[in-house]
Formats: sequence, structure tokens, C-alpha cells
Amino acid sequence: MIAHTLHEESFVKLTVEQFELINNKHNLYVFFDQDKYKRFKANYPSIPLIFWKAKNDLKGYDIKGVIIHFLTFESARFIIDLPGNVPVLWSSYGYDLYESAVFSHYRLYGKATADYIRSTRRYPSIVYSVKQSLLNKLSSEGITAKKALKKVDFVSSVVPTEFCNFPDGVQRRAKYIRINMGLHRYFDEFTLPDFTRSDEFSNLSVYVGNNTRKTNNHLDLIPIILGSELKHDFIFNLQLSYPDSESVYSRYVRQEFQNKLSNRINVYSDFLDYESYKRILGQNSIFLFNSYRQQGMGAIYDALWSGGKVFLSEKNPALSYLKDLGVRIFSLERDLPILSEAELKAPFDNEVVFHNRRCLLADVSDELRLKRAKTAVDTLIDQYEHPGMSKKKTG
Repeated sequence: MIAHTLHEESFVKLTVEQFELINNKHNLYVFFDQDKYKRFKANYPSIPLIFWKAKNDLKGYDIKGVIIHFLTFESARFIIDLPGNVPVLWSSYGYDLYESAVFSHYRLYGKATADYIRSTRRYPSIVYSVKQSLLNKLSSEGITAKKALKKVDFVSSVVPTEFCNFPDGVQRRAKYIRINMGLHRYFDEFTLPDFTRSDEFSNLSVYVGNNTRKTNNHLDLIPIILGSELKHDFIFNLQLSYPDSESVYSRYVRQEFQNKLSNRINVYSDFLDYESYKRILGQNSIFLFNSYRQQGMGAIYDALWSGGKVFLSEKNPALSYLKDLGVRIFSLERDLPILSEAELKAPFDNEVVFHNRRCLLADVSDELRLKRAKTAVDTLIDQYEHPGMSKKKTG
């Protein structure tokens, strides 16, 4: 039996459906939030679920491997309490890898965003930030996380180029296994020849960011825009609908874009259902995502699928991965400043759109998603039954 710890509610249903297809009735789904457990139990009464509080809660279950779907303090405690011979796979969704106060060393923010964050802190000095980071590492959560990471045998991430961003100790000990979670989510409803531009499409519409989190580096995007031909006639559509469209940061971003770009902005502030979201994507020709970490891959894939010209930061590990897949994609720092106004206004023709779609399907098709999930399960079981024999990199 494979145990799965579940945290992100938006992925719970997908996770269960995926692993039941390839490992039917041999999974145990572990919740650390009682309300989430009760809600899911009501909808899936025949699937093995537990609400975990302590080591004894696993008695009676023959656990041969564990997949941690998003690392939390509770799942770290869970790892520590496992028998030493049970292999562990940490499947990171992004936030748990890059924004951990305990072990992340990743630089998330550009200068303008970092300056804004410091200006809003009660104690804005860098010395204070260093002290706070040290305290986090010495806290009970920090100590628990470090103990748990020593028991991680395998890791997964949204794109393989993120492996180098895992903590050093994990990189030395663990091997990489690719699991697709969520990236296939909408492609099955499309066919490759099925592409026409929306009547609402405008080659001057630019979609900015994927949410209101500061890791989008909205403020650092403004000088990049002003240093390019986008500064002329283009309209900027800011995605500021979640998690908090009325936060101080969201309002500040909105005001800065209005001031610097002559009020040529629209703001998506209402949370959108998928049909509305697809319609809005179809209105835009260019998409700017300035996160330095892997973030919003669903939005990036959707933008590419919709026929958009997508620009990512050079610092984002997803850029090099998508280029390696053959995707026609651009760098914010290298490509945007040198493209002419005519090049920016010219939308991709259908041949390029279909090429990008084929590249995406080759990476996140439904068939490949299930194949990778089965490889992960088989590798964990093989490691349990033959310790030390299964630690090879699997893509």
C-alpha cells in the first residue's frame, strides 16, 4: 500500500483519481486537516482515508511507500514517525520548495519588489531578516523539517529543472522521479487542429502575472516593459483576482502600472470560472510572467495552448525546460528588449500554435501522466522490497 499525504485541496480529487487508476485499492490517503478529511470522506466513502494525528494511526496498514504531496510541518512529522524502511517521495508543488522559511535559499524577488517588501515590514533592515531566518531554522518546525528531509529518498517537482533548487542534502541523497500533477488538466478537451482566434482577440492585449502574490515581481516588470516596444500602444491586463485582490500590495501594483503606463491597464479582480478564464486568455496576444521560481505552470501552459506569445524570466527554471521541449517561448530579459513593435504585434500563426501544442502534449499527455505515476509507485515498492536497488533517476 502507498500512503499519500494531501494538503492542497484543489489537487485532492485529481490525486486520488490518478493513483486509483494505476494502483487501485492499494492507496491510503492521509489528511492532517479534519474538515478536509470529513468533506472528502463524505464524497468517497469506499476509498481508504485517515485523519492522522500520531504514529499509532498507521497501525494495521501495510505501508510500502509514501508520497508527500506538498511538504508541510504536519507531513514532516508524519515522515519522522514512519518506520525506517519505508521509502519517501516528496512531490513538491512549488510553494513548499521555494518559500519555506526553514530551508529555502532561493532568491524570489527582484530589487523593486524586495524594496517594497522591506518598506512594509515593521523591522525593514537586512540584519533583522537574517536573524529571523536563523530563528526559523532553530524553531521546532525548522528542526522537524530537517529531520524529515533526511528520510526523503526521492523527489519530484513540476518541471525537472527544479531539482537543483532542492536543499543540498536532499540533492545528495535523493533521486528524481517525475510526476505530473495538474498540468494535463485541460488539454484532453482539445484537438490539435481545433484553433481559431477569438472575436475578442487583440494583438495589443498583454496579460500580466498569474495572481496577486509578490513572487510575480510585478513591480520589477514595469522597467522591463518601459525598456521595450510594449511601452507604446499596448494594453496591459493585470491578473489580480486571487488570493487577495484588495490587498495593500495589489492596490499598490495597480497604482504603479497606472502611473507608469499612462493608465493603459485593465484589472481582472474577480475570481473567474474556467470558461471565463479561457475566454480572457483568448483575448490576449502576449503573456508576461516575471516569477523567478516555477510558479503558475498551469497558467503558462494554458497561455501557450491558447496561442499566446509567452515571456518568462531567465531566472525561472521552467524557461529552460520549455525551451528544451522545443516550445517557442521568450525571455523577458533577453528577448523582449530587442523585439520590434511589428514583431510584438504579429500574433503566432497556426503552424507555431500547433507546434507548441504538440510540444506540450508530448510532456503532459494523460497517458504520460499515468505512466509516470505508475513508475513512482513501482519505484517506491521496489525500494521497499529491495533496499538500495531502486535509487535511479526516472523521468
